[in-house]
Amino acid sequence: MLRRITQRVRPPWKPRHLFLSTLPKTGGMYLAKALSRMTGYPLHQVVPTHFMNEQDLCPQQMWWLMKPRVLWHHARANAFNLSMIKQYGLRPIVHVRDIFDIVLSIDDYTQRDDIRCKSGPQGHIHREFQTMTRKERIDYLIHIQLPWYFSYLVSWREASEQIDVLWTTYDELFSDQRATFGKILDHMELSVSSEKITRAIESLSSSETNFNRGISGRADNILTHEQRLAIQQLAHVWKLDTRAFERIGIRTGELMETESV
Repeated sequence: MLRRITQRVRPPWKPRHLFLSTLPKTGGMYLAKALSRMTGYPLHQVVPTHFMNEQDLCPQQMWWLMKPRVLWHHARANAFNLSMIKQYGLRPIVHVRDIFDIVLSIDDYTQRDDIRCKSGPQGHIHREFQTMTRKERIDYLIHIQLPWYFSYLVSWREASEQIDVLWTTYDELFSDQRATFGKILDHMELSVSSEKITRAIESLSSSETNFNRGISGRADNILTHEQRLAIQQLAHVWKLDTRAFERIGIRTGELMETESV
């Protein structure tokens, strides 16, 4: 019944939400909460359920939002989400990170939290995962979970040809937070004072954001050559222009090296 109503009746309001889609393990919660405090927009996730599903936009919940929100999702740019983005005039901010560092952050996460909370759209983590060595866990995560990350990236790359997408990265954010937040606010045509930006940044604690501020580039000293090659091969099978994966830390020369193997 509700679905029929929302399909036939359009709301008289169309608030300008700030839609943030982030790769998991990229400091997304920090980014979302900081933007919420800067703008005064409540933080919201308009998903059908908050368990381990794909975080697609929920049309029923979108319909009822009368005031602007910061909408934070781990959402790919699939056909359904794109239709919702166009319908509500969203201008997505897509936040990514070096894929080599991400795989280490995923492993850190699996060691901190209950095994029942570790599976998601990226790939199932089974009970035996806990018995593996660190090298075996990373091998597993590369082959089972990272393909979803590449699918995420390529979906937004293609969506950028249809809608106005702003890309940000983990390294950009934590090398110059004010510049990154300023770029996002400009993209959204929002005016926020430098004092508000500073207060928002300084007010957030790591306990609020589930974020340990990992060091960029730490994978360089941990991943084996074979593991790096396995990640590069995931990019190679897409057969895209080598520049397509530069945002997640895969450089042109590395893919050319993969082709020769």
